Amino acid sequence: MSKKVLAAILMVGLVPLVCAQSRFDGTWKYDLSTIQWIGHGEGHGEMLLHDGLYDCQRCDPPMKVKADGTDQKLNGNVTRDGMSVDAVNAKVADDRNLEVTYKKDGKIVRVEKRAVAADGATSTLTWTNYGKPDDTPRTGTLTFKRVAQGPAGTHLVNGQWRAVKLEGEAPIQSYRVTGNKVEMRTPKGDWYVAILDGPKARYQGDSQVDSVSVKMLNENTLQEQMTKKDKVVFVNTLTLAADGQSVEIATKSTEGPDVKIVARKQ
Repeated sequence: MSKKVLAAILMVGLVPLVCAQSRFDGTWKYDLSTIQWIGHGEGHGEMLLHDGLYDCQRCDPPMKVKADGTDQKLNGNVTRDGMSVDAVNAKVADDRNLEVTYKKDGKIVRVEKRAVAADGATSTLTWTNYGKPDDTPRTGTLTFKRVAQGPAGTHLVNGQWRAVKLEGEAPIQSYRVTGNKVEMRTPKGDWYVAILDGPKARYQGDSQVDSVSVKMLNENTLQEQMTKKDKVVFVNTLTLAADGQSVEIATKSTEGPDVKIVARKQ
């Protein structure tokens, strides 16, 4: 699954939780059943297949390769879902299915399978990530409803889609607050150390984000601004529940829909 979903999650890569108060210390787990996408279509690329090419706008940097079922070598450093890749194999099984395999040094690092329902109104994106940070496969599925059709005569994966359901391994994040210093780490290897109300801090492990700045808006509300190459990518507002056992995370994205989700203290 791209982070941002989660991107916006998925997309995107989902949102770190930090706070200077000690009750935010510990481990938090996202409750995927609470996720809401707000705003325009999910945006996994309105034109994935065109002119015999697979068009990956969610890759960093965006790239296009032949969709002929053979390995296509990439020039330069490309990342997908935070993982470095050097070859892509896009296979069009039929007019409703697309399978894309990403490789690094001949080893598969990610497989994406997109399937459009017979009526064309819904679709699924199922992914498997390998080797980050170990060799345990990690899978997930996004279900979409169609918002708009793609150009006439093109593959059915084209068009605009809105995410409606996320299934898979829920992200887990651990935090430690010492004075005004906040440390965040995830099992995937993402981490940062930031100063509350201080300058930007370096964000490690996510290709969508390279820095983060953190502000405390009030006793129970914290705001993060996450950037890539000095461009704002996400603005996250975190509101702690009265009992301190859950937090609502509202994410505004410059590249996808806004997202709300609840994380629960473990």
